[in-house]
Amino acid sequence: MSVFFRFLSAVALLACSLLAAPGTAETVRSGQLLDEVHFLIPAGPGGGWDGTARGIGEALRRSGLVEKVSYENLSGGGGGRAIARLIETANRQQNTLLISSTPIVVRSLQGIFPQSFRDLRD
Repeated sequence: MSVFFRFLSAVALLACSLLAAPGTAETVRSGQLLDEVHFLIPAGPGGGWDGTARGIGEALRRSGLVEKVSYENLSGGGGGRAIARLIETANRQQNTLLISSTPIVVRSLQGIFPQSFRDLRD
């Protein structure tokens, strides 16, 4: 898969995530900018997930869709630490996006860590 196609896929997933977030769809439909998007990255700096988050964040900022973008790298447990943090602090994590991939979903389905992607629903 080409880098360009992966980037377009990531942007499409991001758009779906933003529109699925409570209250965010209303903001997007009204044409208002989001003040901030925070990326929770389940890996250390410099890796694929980190590059994906930073590339999408920069594209959102440059396009004017988001005023401020922040990043948090939280490695450990094959993504388990990051998904646990997002679930446990959901009320304080407005406009936070977890960069994810198939392995995190598979680990959740296998019960490797106690949280599941299903716990991210409202």
